[in-house]
Amino acid sequence: MKAFLICYDLNKSGQYYKNLLECIKGYDYVKVMQSTYVVLSNESATEIREKCKAQCDTNDFFFVTRFDDTDWCAYCSKTVVDWLNKNCRK
Repeated sequence: MKAFLICYDLNKSGQYYKNLLECIKGYDYVKVMQSTYVVLSNESATEIREKCKAQCDTNDFFFVTRFDDTDWCAYCSKTVVDWLNKNCRK
């Protein structure tokens, strides 16, 4: 499986996007920050984006890209770093 970074901005205040979170959590994932996840999938970035986008408003923004082991570092919880080391390092 490949790792993908998902970042999003939900631009309509006061809404809770339960369906979006369920969509993201349907993958093997780790929540890195408030609106940032890394997921494992055999799908393409476009396929992941389209699945997520279907759960949101037309004014919301998404960024999905491959996340690999070439060069990354993190300053966040040990749980996140451990997941990333296990799933995103070769």
